[in-house]
Amino acid sequence: RFPFCWVAIGFARHGRVQIGVVYNPILDELFHAVRKGGAFLNGSSIRVSQVTQLSDAAVVTEFGSSRDTPKIESMLENLRAVLNQNAQAVRALGSAALNMCYVAAGRLDVYYEYGPYIWDVAAACCIVEEAGGLVLHPTGASFGLTDRAVLAANPALARELLLANYTL
Repeated sequence: RFPFCWVAIGFARHGRVQIGVVYNPILDELFHAVRKGGAFLNGSSIRVSQVTQLSDAAVVTEFGSSRDTPKIESMLENLRAVLNQNAQAVRALGSAALNMCYVAAGRLDVYYEYGPYIWDVAAACCIVEEAGGLVLHPTGASFGLTDRAVLAANPALARELLLANYTL
């Protein structure tokens, strides 16, 4: 009913993704990157946005499937923190991998989520980084592939959002 799906393949060595491929068959969009080789969408080079203020940024997040009260409270607290920093827009599209690729292509400016699995984000990590973006834990710590929390953005916005008080 909502034609937004993807196939993702990532190759990691020593905990770092070296090759990432994300394909959206509905829109026939193929995002790919090889470490130190750039990021591409259907063969054309892509870069993260140059937006430097959260008030000009489109933020995307996801809310997962858990509906227990502590999880809902945490999601709302995180969303409130982003809105209190005057984000231009907040969206939820339904796909961690495509959210990250849209950040890589400059269509969206920031993606954050608590809860995605390695298969949701691994391939897109390489794509975001090769497009000039950062992939971090939302607290500012280094992102590990088995972390269940991720923040992807251009460097300026990543630093701005790290000031938020995110919770798990």
